[in-house]
Amino acid sequence: MTTILQARENIKDAVETGVSSFKHVAVHGGRFTSDEIRRYAVKAPAALVACLGIDNIVDTMVDLVATMRWGIYVVTRGDSSTRRDSEALTLIQALAVLVKGNDFDESALVRPENLRAENIYSGGIDNKGIALWALTWTQDQSISDFDLSELDDFDTYHAQWDLDLDDDVIDAEDHLTGLAT
Repeated sequence: MTTILQARENIKDAVETGVSSFKHVAVHGGRFTSDEIRRYAVKAPAALVACLGIDNIVDTMVDLVATMRWGIYVVTRGDSSTRRDSEALTLIQALAVLVKGNDFDESALVRPENLRAENIYSGGIDNKGIALWALTWTQDQSISDFDLSELDDFDTYHAQWDLDLDDDVIDAEDHLTGLAT
């Protein structure tokens, strides 16, 4: 089993090795500003791998399983809107073939589902000579295997206590700092 961060890295590695047409492949937080899009366009064609969300976290009594929402953004650029759009569509198709049926080094429990490609067109992006597409999918992953020692030290604790549940009044508060030292 792998962590969510390792799963995202595995997807990025699969894109780097599986679709050689990209000049730049990286992980990304998932939302873009226009300045970021321009920066990635300089490196185009680019693929940006993002975890877009986590749904349906279920305790199966054996494992904690989450439905991950993954996305790969494709950024292309060019003088002709037809050319940059054609390049983006070709890359999206190659990514769909790569993702379909891929468990990304066993970081996922099932095959990708709900594959979808979307043109994230806007006049502002088009005027900058950029095309932006996204391939998204869901995939179940175990999230139980996690080493708590990887977390930063627990430094602050704050709690409010309602000692009489019928009165809806906070009766006491605790605030402790410097726990990690």
